[in-house]
Amino acid sequence: MPNIDYQYRSLANIGFAVGAAVNLCGGGAGLQGVLTGLPNPIVATWAQLMNAAMVSAVQPGPAWLNVREANWRQNAMRTASRVLGTYFVKTPVQYLADPSDKAGLAQAMGTTFSCFLADHVAGGLPANMVNLSRFVIVNPGAVVFAGPQRPDYISQIGGGGPYQIWESKGSGGNWTLAGGPQTGAASGPVLQQAILQCVSVNTVFGGAPNARIGCMAQGRNNNRWRMVVSDPSSTDTWQPAPADQDATFVTYYEPLIEMIDHLQPDPKTIEFGTRTFDVAQLSPDIVIGIDVAVQEAFADYAPGKWEAGKLTDNIRQAIGDGYAKDNSSKNELEYVNGNGFYVRVTEQLVAEQSSQE
Repeated sequence: MPNIDYQYRSLANIGFAVGAAVNLCGGGAGLQGVLTGLPNPIVATWAQLMNAAMVSAVQPGPAWLNVREANWRQNAMRTASRVLGTYFVKTPVQYLADPSDKAGLAQAMGTTFSCFLADHVAGGLPANMVNLSRFVIVNPGAVVFAGPQRPDYISQIGGGGPYQIWESKGSGGNWTLAGGPQTGAASGPVLQQAILQCVSVNTVFGGAPNARIGCMAQGRNNNRWRMVVSDPSSTDTWQPAPADQDATFVTYYEPLIEMIDHLQPDPKTIEFGTRTFDVAQLSPDIVIGIDVAVQEAFADYAPGKWEAGKLTDNIRQAIGDGYAKDNSSKNELEYVNGNGFYVRVTEQLVAEQSSQE
C-alpha cells in the first residue's frame, strides 16, 4: 500500500502575511485541527487513489467526454507515481519528460491529493468535492468572489454545513546532470499562492467558507512524493438553505451517474461491504460505480417540482452512517468514498504500480 509523506505547515510557517483586508477564516480550529493531527506517512490504497483521481475531474459533460477525462486523470496519476518499497515515489516519466509535461503530471498529483485528503478527513461521510468552475456554472450566483483568482475545488465535509475552498499545486522536480533527483519547488511560496487563490472566494450560497486549504504535491530529492498542506480554518457553522443543499448534491452526483449509465446502459450490480453498487467498466483495469441506494434517492427527481430538502433527506437516509465500515478491511483493490462512489482496480494494476523495475 502506498505510504504518502505528509506535512502540515501553518500560515506563519509558510511566511503568509495576513493583511487586514485578507478574508481568512480564523485559525487553529475546525478542519485545521484535523489536518494538523494526521499521521506521517498517510497510508492509502490504489483503489482509494484512483477514486480520488476521478473525483478530481472537471466533469463538464457530455457523458462520453467525462469518460475520456476520468481515464486521462487516472492515467496521469499512474504515469507520475508508483510504489517503491512502501513509499509513493516519482516515475522515470516524471523525471525525464518535457518540463511542461512534467508540470502537468505534477498538477494531476496535486489535484488527486486534494480529493484524497477531503475524502480522508470526511471519515466515510460525504465530502461533496466538486471542481469549482463547474460548480459556478451549474449554480449561477451561488459563489461570490472577492478577487479575480479562481481556486480549484469546493467541498462540504460531512455533506452539510459550511463549505471549504481548495487550491491544488504540483511540482515534480527536475533531473540533474549527475543523475540525481532534484527537489520540486519550495512549498512555502507555492502554498502562499494557493491560500491567496482560496481567499478570493468570499461566500458560497450566502455563507463564508470555514476553511481554505492549499494542498501541494511536492516531488522531493529523496524521490518521494510529499503532500504538503496549509489551512486557515474556523469552527464557524451555518447551514445552506434546503434548495441549495439539494443543488450541492445534484452538482456532485449527476455527472457520475450519467457516466456510469453511458458506460453500462443495462444495470449491473456488485456487492461490497454491506452495500450494493451499480457499476460499469471504465477501463480494462478499473470498474466504477455508485451506491444503488443513492441512485434510488434520485428516482423521479425533478428540480423545482420536489419540495426543497427532500432530495437531501433521501440521500442522507441512503448514506446512513457512512461507508467507513465498508472500507474497514483496507482492501487494496476496492474502495468507496463518503459519497458512495465506488472504484475497483485489478491485481495487475497494483502489481504494475509496485514494480521494482
